[in-house]
Amino acid sequence: MKTARHRTCSIALALGAVCSGFALGAQTKIGDPVPQFTLTSMGGKEMFFKDMQTGGPIFLFFIRDGDSVTQQATYYINQIIKDYGTSRATWYGIINANKDRARSYQAEVNPPFQLERDENTSAVKIFGVTNPPVIFEYSRRGKLMNVWKGYSEANLISLNTEMARVSRKPLQSIDFSKAPQSIQFGVDYAGTGTRIGGG
Repeated sequence: MKTARHRTCSIALALGAVCSGFALGAQTKIGDPVPQFTLTSMGGKEMFFKDMQTGGPIFLFFIRDGDSVTQQATYYINQIIKDYGTSRATWYGIINANKDRARSYQAEVNPPFQLERDENTSAVKIFGVTNPPVIFEYSRRGKLMNVWKGYSEANLISLNTEMARVSRKPLQSIDFSKAPQSIQFGVDYAGTGTRIGGG
């Protein structure tokens, strides 16, 4: 009889193509270098990819402020990050919000990752993201390794497996059964501008 952990492993292995073969656009194919982009730190400093580089892979999690699908996905993603830690992988949340709203989000969610602002959605456009949530994994040298587009049980299982690999820790058995079976997408970024106020 298969345990939940074995089920997680077998499904994740079967779904390897969910991540490794995915392309969001002409400039975001697996193996491509990270595009040139800038973000704004919570302290107001301009951030480049070189400022994010550490000794391990870098995960960029695109969050649309106020989006219910992204909010649901974030609950599980936060759990995955907390279970494996960030000693071997660095996570950045990229939110389309101004300084005040980003600070409110940080206080509300208390995310286990560093939050950066993409107030004018310039990074969203450069990366070719249309609907959240989207996660990019880059190597420390800036090569695209994996992409998770949308929110589903399958994507969460695949992400969980990848975090176990990069953290060099045993695969954690996390209950993803309440996540959607088919991929869900949040509200399109196009034409939304910066969302102010409200949760």
